[in-house]
Amino acid sequence: MLEDGAGALWIGTMAHGLFRYDGRSVEKVETSHLNVGSLVEDREGNIWAGTFGGGLNRLRPRAMDLMGKQSGLPFESVVSLCQDADGKFCVVGTNGQVARGNRTTWSLLPAAESAACVAADRQGTLWVGTRGQGLRAIGLRGGQVRTWWQRDGLQSNSIRAVLVAADDSVWFATNGLVSLGHLSQGKIRTFPVPPNVRNIRALVQDARGEIWIGTSDGQVLKVSGDKLVSDPGLARSVATSVRCLHATLDGGLVIGYAERGIGLLKDGRYARLSAAEGLIDDSIWQIASDRLGALWLAGAHGLCRVDLNNAIAVAEGREKKLRSTLYGYEQGLPNLQPHYGNAPAVCQSTDGRVLFSTSLGVLALTPQNLRGNAVLPPVMLERVKVDDHDVALRASRFPLRRTVATHLVELDSSGVTLRLPPDHRKFAIDFAALSYSAPENVRFRYRLDRFDNEWSTPGSERSATYSRLPAGNYTFRVIASNDAGVWNEQGATLAIAVSPFVWQTWWFRVGLLGAFTALVAAVVRFLSFQRLRANLRRAEQQAALYQERARIARDIHDDLGGSLAHVKLLSEIAVRDRAIAETADDPVRQITTTTQQMLKSLDETIWAINPRNDTLPNLISYLGQHAVEFLRAGGIQCQVDLPDHPPEHPVNSDVRHHLFLVVKEALTNVVRHSGARTVNLRVTIEGAVLHLVIEDDGRGIERMPDDALADGVRNMRQRITSIGGDFRIESSNGAGTRIELRVRVAGAA
Repeated sequence: MLEDGAGALWIGTMAHGLFRYDGRSVEKVETSHLNVGSLVEDREGNIWAGTFGGGLNRLRPRAMDLMGKQSGLPFESVVSLCQDADGKFCVVGTNGQVARGNRTTWSLLPAAESAACVAADRQGTLWVGTRGQGLRAIGLRGGQVRTWWQRDGLQSNSIRAVLVAADDSVWFATNGLVSLGHLSQGKIRTFPVPPNVRNIRALVQDARGEIWIGTSDGQVLKVSGDKLVSDPGLARSVATSVRCLHATLDGGLVIGYAERGIGLLKDGRYARLSAAEGLIDDSIWQIASDRLGALWLAGAHGLCRVDLNNAIAVAEGREKKLRSTLYGYEQGLPNLQPHYGNAPAVCQSTDGRVLFSTSLGVLALTPQNLRGNAVLPPVMLERVKVDDHDVALRASRFPLRRTVATHLVELDSSGVTLRLPPDHRKFAIDFAALSYSAPENVRFRYRLDRFDNEWSTPGSERSATYSRLPAGNYTFRVIASNDAGVWNEQGATLAIAVSPFVWQTWWFRVGLLGAFTALVAAVVRFLSFQRLRANLRRAEQQAALYQERARIARDIHDDLGGSLAHVKLLSEIAVRDRAIAETADDPVRQITTTTQQMLKSLDETIWAINPRNDTLPNLISYLGQHAVEFLRAGGIQCQVDLPDHPPEHPVNSDVRHHLFLVVKEALTNVVRHSGARTVNLRVTIEGAVLHLVIEDDGRGIERMPDDALADGVRNMRQRITSIGGDFRIESSNGAGTRIELRVRVAGAA
């Protein structure tokens, strides 16, 4: 039995597990084994339970909860979510289904198929943006369903983002034909977007009631009258995708960028914060805030907490560094991936929880259960290595060590000075800080007095390495902070003395001066003989140089001269024949055509074998460039839709070779047989799979009487099958042709 610092009573049993009594109710606490034998509370407020058969358990209030398949959610991956007027959550899966429920009970909404995003108003209506099925309004209490289509005023039947404004009107962004729409009192109003906008990924309404949109090409625009304009204080200096937007209660706007951190816009002033200012992750996919004044940033590395006031102070220059904390496995966060691209992807529930859309379901965060840690982490020096050999160790003479190293300097001793030889190449110091709450969030700063001008940037690295130091006396200092950002300013120190080389001593310099005087006469005589020998060597080298120049002249005359004579002969023939007529057999024309074909083939061959091109971004870029240039030469318009930042997956040359030849054959068939005016080339990355679609608006293929065309399709299918991919072709007479490829590319090196 144990009473913790908050006055709660912890009771361990021999067969029924662990229980916690807070004075009002008894709660059963989950442990790895039902036989709990001992309990203790550490200085950071963690409860440790020792079990018979289940090891040691660390217990703390649960701050993160995952609502996924294990809690009854009909699907696993969630892309959009909201809380409706009845307090239930509505979540959208990647399969286009919408589930409604709470922590343990979920049911599917049958009228919400092909869903992409959801938002709820205060009247009990769920607004569902769909993939190709328009904008749908579902009455959650009465069951009424109404759908708006293109014939009703939509620019496209595909909806990527939806937002219910404070006045219960609905804002939505269409995909395909990109536009921003506003639905109020049954009427749809469309706002034109700039011509270079490819996708709208985020919608938000700020505290002043203004509507903001974020685009995949890095723009942040707001609705002003009948137009979309940029705020005067928002300089578009970040040429990367905007993945999410978040409005703060003080009227500010937080912008989440792909690989460029966050942007803060408030009162017309804009600032960008990244890893250079202390942000843990520069790739921001989702942003939310809690009732305690903290920003929560979800990205590829997990969930990061940033104090909003601290972020504003850093943006305004009043503070230097962000106090950001990464939450992972130690805080109950499973290994999951947040989603972006559909809005809304986060929401705050009425009970203060913050919910995130992830690949494993809905991550529910309870910020009030994340306790602050005011305990200073003890800092200690663990080991010092000089040229990869141990020279100092903490507790080097500890009795339980297998080998007691008596020759090592003991780092636990007070007033110890580490002496380094003058010829050392490098030395490294390992250090550590003790924290049970979240060891992965411990941050260190260090400096070497008389060598470093300032402290190092806070980081999780637990070692400092220096190259050879000049002779002199130094002091190494290291400090650490816990997961709450509380720094132990006293830290640990180590005095270091570097001995001088022999030639750096005073007696060596005096002896050197005397020896120099005695050698002057001998040096003068020696130099005179050296000058004579040098003149002789120069004469020999000059003769050898003349012979080499003569040889090079003969080689140029015999080899390059013969080649130039051949070219001159071809040119004379071309000039003589051209005086007669320009025909298909014109030698000049043949030379030009052949040269162009050789250059094109050579370019494709170099691209195929060059190992620098063995990455997915280079493959996608080359396919898009080839399609545009090839179709432009055939008089066909090409529309290309490529991913913004494809992952740096390696792709082997065999896969690249077959993919390129299939795309080339498909485009050749379009130019020769389709009679198309427009071709769409679309590439998407689905995990480890490249999905490529080529569509044209030509006459289509009812049957294949042309043997060349049939052989081409058969060859394309065989190529894709040989690299483990999937090939599909869909066509009908007068309806165009669609070719779809799916090939696994990730990990192909």
